Amino acid sequence: MQHPASTQPPQAKPPRERLWTAPFLACGLVNGLQGMAHFVMLTILPLVIIESFRKGDLEAGLAMACFQVGAVCFRPLAGCTIDRMDKQNLLRLTSLALMADVLLFLLWPPLEGIYALRLVHGVIFAFGTTTAAAAAALLIPPSRKGEGFGYFAVTINLAMIIGPLAGLTVYGAFGANAVFLFLGTICAIALLASLWPRLPAEARVPRAQGPFRLAPSSFFERRSLAASVFGGLVFFAYGAILTFVTLYARSLGLEQGVRLFFLIFAVVIVASRPLVGRLFDTRGPGFVVWPGFILFSLGLLALGASGLTGLAGLAWLPLSREACFLASTLPLGLGFGALTPAFQTIAVTSAPRERAGVATATFSWLLDINVGLAAFALGLAATQAGYPRLYMGLAGFVGLEALAYGCWLWRRRA
Repeated sequence: MQHPASTQPPQAKPPRERLWTAPFLACGLVNGLQGMAHFVMLTILPLVIIESFRKGDLEAGLAMACFQVGAVCFRPLAGCTIDRMDKQNLLRLTSLALMADVLLFLLWPPLEGIYALRLVHGVIFAFGTTTAAAAAALLIPPSRKGEGFGYFAVTINLAMIIGPLAGLTVYGAFGANAVFLFLGTICAIALLASLWPRLPAEARVPRAQGPFRLAPSSFFERRSLAASVFGGLVFFAYGAILTFVTLYARSLGLEQGVRLFFLIFAVVIVASRPLVGRLFDTRGPGFVVWPGFILFSLGLLALGASGLTGLAGLAWLPLSREACFLASTLPLGLGFGALTPAFQTIAVTSAPRERAGVATATFSWLLDINVGLAAFALGLAATQAGYPRLYMGLAGFVGLEALAYGCWLWRRRA
C-alpha cells in the first residue's frame, strides 16, 4: 500500500524575489547619470584648460586632483550621514547641487574658481553615488544580492564608456559651453529620477540610532573592511589599465586600437554580469571570486606580453601584437567584472542594514584611495621597468592577493 505522504504533489518552487522594481531602476539611473557627468568632465575639462585657458598639463592635473581630494575626504562623512538622513532627499539634493555646479562653468570663472568647482563636484559625487548605492543595497532582495549588485555596477561601467564618447562628440561639434549645457541636462534627468518613484520606507528612512560619536566606527564599517581592502587592491591593479593603457598602446603603435580595447572590455563586463550574479547567489562567492582572480591575472599577463619580444613575449603566442593586446580584454573584463561586484556584495552584506551607508562608503573610499595610489606608484614603476613588465608584475600582484584572500577565508573558518 502506498504511503499517504507519497501521494502528495511536490511542492512548487517559491517565486523569485523581484529585483527590477521602479525604485531600484531609479537608483541605478541616478548613479549612472551622476557618474556620466564625472566621466565627461574627466575627459573634457583638461582640454578646456589647455585650449581655452592656455595652460599646461600641470594645471589640468590640479583640476582632476581637486575632484579626487573632495571625493576621498568626504566619502567617510557621506556614509554616516546617509544612515541618519532620508536617502531620497539626499539623492534629490545631490542631483540639484551637481546641476548647479556644472552650469556654473558657463560663467567661465578663473582657474581658481574651476578648482573650487571641481572640489565641490568631488564632494557631491561622494555623497550622491554612495547614497544611490546604499539605497540600492537595501532594495535588492536577499536571495539576489550578487545579481543585483552586479547589475547596479553596470551603471558606472556604462557611464565610463558613454560619458567620454558623448563629451568628446559634443565638444568637437559645438564647443565647451554645449558640453556644460549637456551636463546640466544629464543632471536634470537625474533630479527627475530622484523625485519619482518614491523609495519604500525600509530603503529611504534611517533606522533609530544612538547619538553620533566622533569615533572611527562612525565613519568606517569594521565588518566590511576586509572585503573592501580586497576590492580596493583589485582597483589598484585596474588603475594601471585606466591610467596607462592609452600611453602603452601609443608606445606599441596601437593607439587606433584603444577605443576598441575599452569597448570590448566594457561589453564583456556587461554581458557577463547576469551569469556572475546568479553564480554568486546560487553557488556562493567562491564560484565567482576564484575564477575572477585567475582570469584577471591571465588578462594582465597577456596585456604585458603584447609589448614584449622574443622568448619572453609573443614568440610563444600564435597572435600578432595587436591581436594579443585586444584579446587580453576578454579575461580582463571577465575577471574584473566578477571580482568587483563580488567584493562589494560581501562588504555591504557583512554589515547590518542600518549601516548600509557606512559599509558602502568604506568600500568606495578604499576604491578611491587605491585608484589614486595606482596613478602615482605604478607611474613610477612604469618609468623604471616599462609598461610590459608593469602589467606582468601586476599579474603576480593579483596572484598574491588571491593567496591573501585564501588565508583570510581560512582564518575566518578556523
